[in-house]
Amino acid sequence: MNLLPWRLYKPGDFFAAFFSLESSSLYHPASVFSMTSGARNVFFIPNITHRDIHQRMCRRLNIKTDVPLTLLEQWNNFKDILQDRSDWTSEVILFPKKWINAIKNDKAWSSLRSHIEKKEWLKTNYLRNKVFYDLAMSQVHHNRNLRPNTHMRDTAKHILAIASGGVLGFKPAIDDETLPNTKLREIYSNNYNFKGYAPVLVEPTFFDINTIHCASSVYYSLQHPTNLEFSPSTRKDASTISELIELKRIVEIFYQEVLAGKIPLSGNLIVKVCQDISIDYYHTKPDPYGEIAHSKILPTLDDNLRKCLTQNGKHLELSASGMFLRGLVRISPKDKE
Repeated sequence: MNLLPWRLYKPGDFFAAFFSLESSSLYHPASVFSMTSGARNVFFIPNITHRDIHQRMCRRLNIKTDVPLTLLEQWNNFKDILQDRSDWTSEVILFPKKWINAIKNDKAWSSLRSHIEKKEWLKTNYLRNKVFYDLAMSQVHHNRNLRPNTHMRDTAKHILAIASGGVLGFKPAIDDETLPNTKLREIYSNNYNFKGYAPVLVEPTFFDINTIHCASSVYYSLQHPTNLEFSPSTRKDASTISELIELKRIVEIFYQEVLAGKIPLSGNLIVKVCQDISIDYYHTKPDPYGEIAHSKILPTLDDNLRKCLTQNGKHLELSASGMFLRGLVRISPKDKE
């Protein structure tokens, strides 16, 4: 089974609340979840897969860790490298069982229970209504007689879920809130030859359609699929650029149908997404037909990414050939005239 990012907990958040407070745990598949201190899906944009350079770095740091062959495997390297080199921590407060029982059953604790349930309820706004958004996608396909690659259809639904704030996307890490970003960048800058490229780390995040800064972007990469539904691709020999083009077509047609009022979603979140959010597509290779933009232009579009290109007062280049950028979707607010 894929290791998929599900939730990112920030200071003041509760976890396992519904599981703990509901009268039955029958509908909670707790065994499929795991947690880590700090973000689990984190990785560099520049490639760190060169075996000789990796082994030289390991000798310098006196560690033994395998060359990461995928983006997800990079976390294992980070954990080994930072084991005795960082004081970054996170703290968790656990409620004892007698507290849980009091919150569930004692009226004197009802205000705390109400607070917890309200916070958790708001987190599930998108997921509680997902069946209607999936139905809207099916209706669009019916209206336009579409028969897309099932994997790209599932990916399009996931992109729209990211744009709606319902599931996690990714962004350049600009602080140390979810991981020891500063220390990790420093260690790799001193011990891994990035050849003048900026050591930009990517971390999971939610896109907030209501409050996100106009120049901020959230991303999804075809090289690191995090779809909660993942049908097998029906076109095994498709290139990444051709998949991006098909994905773009599916999303654009969905936008057209929704904005034309063909789908009865007036005043709904999905309508707001189609009105206010741009979804753009990038690759590390030029598209001869001009439908997919080159990833090298991303720093001109994203304030967070641009910040990451400066280290110790020196401007560095974006590694525009990095694995994460080979088939990238950018989600951002539309420019307002």
